[in-house]
Amino acid sequence: MSLPSERQLAPKILDIYGLSATSDRVAKLSVTIPQDYVADEVGAQEGQSRMPVPFWGTATFGSDGSLETEMNGLTALLRVDVSTLPADARTLVLTSHYYTDLEGVETAPEEGDGEPLSGTFDAVLEPGAQLAPNEIFYSYDTLRVNLSGTSAYRHLYIPVVAAAYRALHVIAVAGDSRYPYAWQGRVLKTYRQDSPFRPNTIVALEPESTGIRTPRINR
Repeated sequence: MSLPSERQLAPKILDIYGLSATSDRVAKLSVTIPQDYVADEVGAQEGQSRMPVPFWGTATFGSDGSLETEMNGLTALLRVDVSTLPADARTLVLTSHYYTDLEGVETAPEEGDGEPLSGTFDAVLEPGAQLAPNEIFYSYDTLRVNLSGTSAYRHLYIPVVAAAYRALHVIAVAGDSRYPYAWQGRVLKTYRQDSPFRPNTIVALEPESTGIRTPRINR
């Protein structure tokens, strides 16, 4: 996942909704991924990474009597280089909604299937564990990061529930609309069924090329 030299910043305990057991007596963790994050919750400086969703691991005693564990992530993390974001971007929105409207864009982004990105999720803590929507509580097909204060950070680490998406849009939003799922801004990247998101991985956002080349000035 991250480089060994990186210092990982832990999540807030409030993200853990509850801990219970299955009928097979295996631990089950319930986690809330909020619809809205601020920069301090997902931002990391150079040489650091961020863990906005709890990691887990089975603790054992080593041969020398010390306690050992290997920590595993329950989601993927989308790593965004703050320096690559458009200057007018106020927020970063992830959405898988079936309809998205961007003002001033002739062709609307392709339709998604509304796969959940935020809300309350469960994970049975056993090898290969990953989050699944809680059957009682709501889940939502958007996740929003307020970009105010991001200048203090090098990267943002945004949790993405590991899944395949019909169309997961990462949108740099310059302004909101009165209508849901309608913004002023542009799509930085669209992930589809072959998306690279897997539990316990970090995926670097590489904005899609606009086809416009920046002029090079020779001195």
